Amino acid sequence: MNTTEQAHFDELYNRHLRALKLRGMSDATIDSYARAVRRIAEHFDCSPERLRETEKNNHSK
Repeated sequence: MNTTEQAHFDELYNRHLRALKLRGMSDATIDSYARAVRRIAEHFDCSPERLRETEKNNHSK
């Protein structure tokens, strides 16, 4: 990701973490979800929101 994409990803990532905390998720669940999002972003080198549905489904297999 370039710096603009990384900044956008970071903002979305932080919003996601805040939303999970507000929903009362446990720290372990938040950590697990966050790790999964980071792995997907790293694997595809883009923000997960930019992935097509087929890419998302193929990654989880």
